[in-house]
Amino acid sequence: MAVETTKWGIIYCPKAGITNKRKRWEKIQKVLDERGVAYELSS
Repeated sequence: MAVETTKWGIIYCPKAGITNKRKRWEKIQKVLDERGVAYELSS
């Protein structure tokens, strides 16, 4: 498998004390998208 050096791997732990986990991820995703960061989310 080839490694893409321009793509970020995101580890997101929704159980880490944040009350609204979905909203928090949406904010993170928005910032990444606005900045043109290529990423892959695994769950």
